[in-house]
Amino acid sequence: MLKIRAEIIIKLLDMYLEIPVKYRNRTCKVKCLECSTLLCGSIMRPLVELGIWSIDREAYNYFGSINDFYWPLVDIQISTSQGHFECKDFENEIRSDVWAIVNKLPDALLPSHHNHFTKELLELCG
Repeated sequence: MLKIRAEIIIKLLDMYLEIPVKYRNRTCKVKCLECSTLLCGSIMRPLVELGIWSIDREAYNYFGSINDFYWPLVDIQISTSQGHFECKDFENEIRSDVWAIVNKLPDALLPSHHNHFTKELLELCG
């Protein structure tokens, strides 16, 4: 399980490090500097808060939970100037990219655990 955890963390870290490059040309659709600044800050804030540039590429050195590592980008809120909703059309793209990685994390429960819980549930209901 630790190997799988490390693989997920490394994939998320790689994706996070690519975000500033991937979205560097995202600017306000009506060329509003304030809106463009808000877009950039909205993307960078969760990355800075996670401290991704200080996390060793060796995932075994990250001791936080996977939830703590992926949730800031799943919950990302892209800010724009008032009424510029079309400027943040990539917000769901970021969420989808994160979910595509996290959803590959296998269930931590073994089949024997599932069987035990199913058996207990049947005994309680039955």
